[in-house]
Amino acid sequence: MNNVFKILLAAAAICLLWLCYDSITTPIKFNDQREHREKEVIARLVEIRKAENEYRIIKGCYAANFDTLMYFLHNEKAERVLKVGELTDKQLESGLTEKSPEDFSSRRQGGQSHLRGTCSHGIQA
Repeated sequence: MNNVFKILLAAAAICLLWLCYDSITTPIKFNDQREHREKEVIARLVEIRKAENEYRIIKGCYAANFDTLMYFLHNEKAERVLKVGELTDKQLESGLTEKSPEDFSSRRQGGQSHLRGTCSHGIQA
């Protein structure tokens, strides 16, 4: 009887140790998973922002919904500017600069897109 009682106490002690260990590691695992998910969400939101900006540059307004944005990404062509070569010293002296493709393709005038107001749907930029 005394041996059975010692075995039961040892099993109970092991169970309590495991519960203590688990109570410490569970929040740590949860925080690791949360950080991983947050990074994935942020990466997806950055991709959505890039797509929305490309849509806005081409259409003049933001997409009204994700279906419209997805259709635009899969079916419509966006203007791409590829840099080939470099500007010469003479070109740089005359005032030419290398602009980013977004600046070049949006053709902003006075801080506003030249396409503003032409969008029949969506949210105006």
